Amino acid sequence: MNLPKRPNPMAVAGMRRLPAPARWGFVLLAMLVLIAFTGKRQHARAIPDILVEVVEKEGLHFVDERETFALVQGQILQDIKEQGSGHALRLGRLERLLERNPFIHKANISQDLAGLITVEIHQSRPIARILGMSRGDSYLTDEGKVIPVSPLYTSRVLLVEGPGARRLIDGLQQGDTLAQDLYTLINRLRADPFWAAQTAEIDVSAQGEVRLYPQVGNQVFELGYPDELDSKFRRLQAFYDFILPAKGWGRYRQVSVKYRGQLVCQ
Repeated sequence: MNLPKRPNPMAVAGMRRLPAPARWGFVLLAMLVLIAFTGKRQHARAIPDILVEVVEKEGLHFVDERETFALVQGQILQDIKEQGSGHALRLGRLERLLERNPFIHKANISQDLAGLITVEIHQSRPIARILGMSRGDSYLTDEGKVIPVSPLYTSRVLLVEGPGARRLIDGLQQGDTLAQDLYTLINRLRADPFWAAQTAEIDVSAQGEVRLYPQVGNQVFELGYPDELDSKFRRLQAFYDFILPAKGWGRYRQVSVKYRGQLVCQ
């Protein structure tokens, strides 16, 4: 059986010899030290562990996990400072804060019973780079949003240039017909494995006339206005399937399908 330890007689005798104000001062000092130590331990326990994961990267490197961790940790510390450690963390507010970053498409934050906070980041996915000349370049995402280019990472995507191309920057949100038709064309090129690999650049005139520049070959393909795409791409495919094998790669420099039902090679 373990008996409680008796206080040191010498220490007790020393305390008794002190004047009453000094004894109370010593006790008060000891209590303050104990409170400070306990508060420090509780504050340390109030800061949860954080796990940041950028999911489905697929070659994208717009979001730095360490910077995201620092931002999340700083916001959590701010919440604890404002509300105290006993209150629930404002995770929805933190998600909205992260989603202000144009390179973050979606942020999902959860906390398990052990207190671990998991931050899942889904990056924005560019499908084209709009060459903006004096206004600077922008990315067009797969959701039709326009975001700035990143100083950290360059995405290898289709290039879109020309005065008509810049209508994508504001036009998609405003219902501009040309902007919507260009967006449809870009997605059509992405969906076709051949044209996704073959198309390097799109040039769009102020009137909406489209020219395609291929990765392989010296031809320029004139689409005209980006409509009736099924018919136009069938004719372009016929050029590759029948005319190139018969005439060779260097015979024609310009191929036009801008006029209905026609395939004009020059």
